[in-house]
Amino acid sequence: MKFLTFLFSMMILLSCTKQADMIVIKDCTGTYLRKNDKDFKVCNEELLNEYEDEQVVTITYTRVDEACKPEGFVCELYHQFEYYIEVETVQ
Repeated sequence: MKFLTFLFSMMILLSCTKQADMIVIKDCTGTYLRKNDKDFKVCNEELLNEYEDEQVVTITYTRVDEACKPEGFVCELYHQFEYYIEVETVQ
């Protein structure tokens, strides 16, 4: 029974993680990853500091249901995005 519980837990956990080739987008509102003309706001943008704007990266990420805390200067530019994501790995 414990094995089945573990197996289902792992399936749920792994189903939440996605891998994709995305384009890094940076502006004064933060860092985003773009796929199919849709932007996703990155909560842990420090993982993408070494990557340039419009550079293509392969990442694994999870969707975040809660808004990220803004850090430092926040400009008044509006940047539309689908939802928040947290980057797990960058390849």
